[in-house]
Amino acid sequence: LALTSDRFRVEADWADAARVTHNLIGGSAPVDDSGCFFFFDPDNTELLVKVLDACAADQNRFWVFYGATTDVEFEVTVSDHPIAVGAGSVNSQGDPFASVGDTSAFAGPLFDNTIFPCGPGMAAFTVCPDGRPDVPVGGLVAVSVAFAGPIPLTPDGTARAHDVDFTASGGPLYRMEQAEGGWILSSSSGSTAARAIIRDNALTLAVPRGELPQGALVYQVRTEVEGQILEQSLVPVDGLITAPSVGGDAAPTTDGEDLAAFYGQLSTSISSGDLAFAEARLHPTVFEAYPDQCPAALASFVDPDFSIELIAEGEVGPWTWELPDGRAFDVPEATTVTIALSGRGQSGEATESHVAIVDGEYRWFTFCG
Repeated sequence: LALTSDRFRVEADWADAARVTHNLIGGSAPVDDSGCFFFFDPDNTELLVKVLDACAADQNRFWVFYGATTDVEFEVTVSDHPIAVGAGSVNSQGDPFASVGDTSAFAGPLFDNTIFPCGPGMAAFTVCPDGRPDVPVGGLVAVSVAFAGPIPLTPDGTARAHDVDFTASGGPLYRMEQAEGGWILSSSSGSTAARAIIRDNALTLAVPRGELPQGALVYQVRTEVEGQILEQSLVPVDGLITAPSVGGDAAPTTDGEDLAAFYGQLSTSISSGDLAFAEARLHPTVFEAYPDQCPAALASFVDPDFSIELIAEGEVGPWTWELPDGRAFDVPEATTVTIALSGRGQSGEATESHVAIVDGEYRWFTFCG
């Protein structure tokens, strides 16, 4: 059952008196924010679920309400499926169900009040670094590895460590190590807001994009059990997980960076041939579209006469970046700008372009193919 413009997914299971479990694969949604389930008879509604947007009331959250007219055993789960956060409730067989209102179900930062809390959760066991820092809103790089058998969640006397190594891309090494007190997650760079998620025999490391270098990324997984090391070859990172803000609709802001000054630095980077700034400030979507081509493409842009002058800064809103090969990428928040481009065969005519803010910095778009 999908609610609130298909954003929230509601799932329910119930068990009859013989303890046979039934999965409810659908329900009815008479309005956008409310839905109903039946257990035995389509004409007999047993469960009502409502998800309300409380952001308009300055609550910066969504409210979840449940109500049932039954005493059968059931479990209902509500998940914000674009970022996999959720809330749930269980009713035992024979107990009349009291209505529940959870006004903190979808509040706060990513991974807080979710099915991925630090420790055991509704869907997996999550290992957090010391201090349990909030996961920042933005892109997440996620890499996964599957082992032959289940990963033990508690110490069993065996020395284990699993590394996800980004040093070949100029990034840190992340280590998940099983100590006497449980799993420990750390980064060679020091502080980290990453999360390691264990489910059965699978380990997934989710790293905030800002902790890793810009550009194409490769990583290597290394596992050590009782001194024996197994190491895979380098693997490229394929895309990002988008983690939008759960509540509120404020546009991203920069950390005091001026847009005209940004274009000035970008112009200097390309005209001088020192392309570090130009490459670092490409939008992550550019690398998603062109995983390997951008360094060579930027080198072909170098021109002593190259310059970009900001003429006007327009509105901020959703934008679809359309590529010459027919592909298209949706950018949730982009600023429309009017610029004058000189060099590379351009003579300073005004043209429309776009930038977007990522991690407090302006990022630009260009075709690398």
